[in-house]
Amino acid sequence: MSKPIISFDFGTTSTSAAYWIPGDTKVYGIQVASNRHTELTILAWHNSKRRYMFGCELDREVRFGLIPPEDVITLPKLSLDRSAQTVPLRRRQKEQCDRMPQPASSIGIVARFLRWFKKLVLEVVENNLGRTRYLELAVATEAVWVLTLPANWEEASDDLRQAAREAGLGEIQLVTETEAAAAAMLESSSRSMAQEPIVVLDVGGGTHNVNTYIVKPDGTMEEGLGGTVLNDAVEQVPKIGIGGLCGSHRLNQDLQERLTNQWRDRMNNLLVDLGKDPRKSANFHKLLDECNREFENEKQRFDGFSADEDRTRMVIPIRGIPNSLERPDSGSIVLTK
Repeated sequence: MSKPIISFDFGTTSTSAAYWIPGDTKVYGIQVASNRHTELTILAWHNSKRRYMFGCELDREVRFGLIPPEDVITLPKLSLDRSAQTVPLRRRQKEQCDRMPQPASSIGIVARFLRWFKKLVLEVVENNLGRTRYLELAVATEAVWVLTLPANWEEASDDLRQAAREAGLGEIQLVTETEAAAAAMLESSSRSMAQEPIVVLDVGGGTHNVNTYIVKPDGTMEEGLGGTVLNDAVEQVPKIGIGGLCGSHRLNQDLQERLTNQWRDRMNNLLVDLGKDPRKSANFHKLLDECNREFENEKQRFDGFSADEDRTRMVIPIRGIPNSLERPDSGSIVLTK
């Protein structure tokens, strides 16, 4: 390959990127945000600034109360998924788009995010390479753009390719997330894995996928093992990737729905008992956002219970939640089995 390669791991909840330059032996991950190698896959129209906002910048505006949370299009990648599971999500996304100055289709939603992310990534690559080297390689016009997609997204692949074209990406290649993971594992392995089977489990923020590969003698991979021996028994392993919508964001989504349905009225009633006006004393969406962030932090830190821990409950402290009349600002959420 004589052209630069820029890859996007276009995720349901977050997106990251890496690049490779001809003649180099290393692939470089891109730090797209301050102290982060990922950007949140979200977008919204900012009325006062009269422009679209994306990623972590948008998340800050929401936390400061400058953009209503209900205007934020989350999980835009799933707008391309035509399964029955995504119907409610796609219906909500369409309603959000219809409120924007320039309504967009599902492909248009994804194209807007990819266009913004492309600009962000090119700025980082130019800064890393230097202006002269960046222009010599013609990165902006000659790069090959590689996008990942779930292994079972055959029907949506054409829509993703079309969104990438509308975003201004040039030469485009689509690679399944499981294939990229298997290739990265082979690249980092210190021993030959010829004729060995590889099973890739990819559990992301919005989707999960399972795929199988066999390493051929020349080092390339062939998808699907067919019949193979697993645990001393012959099992038929799918020759194509399988998967579905079962990512970790569903935990967050279920928690948010539960809090919205059960917590808001109780919180408002408690504020009334305290002699406060709920409309002035608390921003429910802000507290809900705080809860989601704390829950996500706890979820990412969770690595199982120790022997002496209570396995039936998890306490998540949330600043600003009225816990009781005696302790109005020191509440917490307790998750139980």
